[in-house]
Amino acid sequence: MYVSAPPPLRDRPRSAWRALGPGLTLTRRQEYPPDLGRYSDLDRVYFADLLALHGVPYRDDLLDAGRTTFREMMAGLLDGLRPHHHGYGVAVLASATPDAEPGWPIPYLTDSAERPGLAFAVSDQGPLAPFTALELIVDIAATDRAGRALMVAMDQCARQHDEAVPDRIAATRNAAVALVFDGSAPGAAVRVRLSTGVTAPDVARLLADAGTGTMLPGTMLLGTGLAGRVPGARAAPPGTPCTGPWSLLADALTDPGLARSRLVVADFDEELGYLGVCVVDPPGTAG
Repeated sequence: MYVSAPPPLRDRPRSAWRALGPGLTLTRRQEYPPDLGRYSDLDRVYFADLLALHGVPYRDDLLDAGRTTFREMMAGLLDGLRPHHHGYGVAVLASATPDAEPGWPIPYLTDSAERPGLAFAVSDQGPLAPFTALELIVDIAATDRAGRALMVAMDQCARQHDEAVPDRIAATRNAAVALVFDGSAPGAAVRVRLSTGVTAPDVARLLADAGTGTMLPGTMLLGTGLAGRVPGARAAPPGTPCTGPWSLLADALTDPGLARSRLVVADFDEELGYLGVCVVDPPGTAG
């Protein structure tokens, strides 16, 4: 097992733009019904014990409604990515909600793909998890010269308790969005910037500093944390903490009226103080 420590924060500029080497060549989004699967008796024991450890009351009747797990969503998503789902150097699953079946999505991904590379998940980053995932892909792709990378954002709405969940991470649907980056094919140029220590008054300045509308006509695609903050922008619907703005991106890239313009995906988590901005430029137009 290889174990490493993170690099010192002083060695990395804060709020720096990071460019992905491979271009964005394919996006796919998909929504799923809430009850593709059922809880087993063992699952019920597991969740009862898990919630008890955290002092949360367990309600067995909530599990009767069924669930749609990340593994089940991954299976449906990969079918739509073939043959681009295999041969990747790195794949990252990003989520804000916990899985209704812990431990399965990444092993399923590596078992289902040919020539799998490094695969892992990012959580505990709130709705900004996909931006963190993209920054990690930048670093890993540069180090390992990964020719193909995969980022998957997921939301799932199954609940095993009735405690209040903050709106910023509460999901009301089961959804997944995949972004495939491939250095062997022409693709959109992608830059990502994750700023930390951001307060609400900083948001407008940091979005303006991105230069998002100065070089190409652009369209802003906002997550729920920025809904209503930018006039004329497209905003994700409530209940889509991780997948919302990336679903908008997937739709925009299939729209002939938008696919040749600059697309800017952005979201803000005021509680964590994170602001993520991802700029997607058509091939040959980045500037």
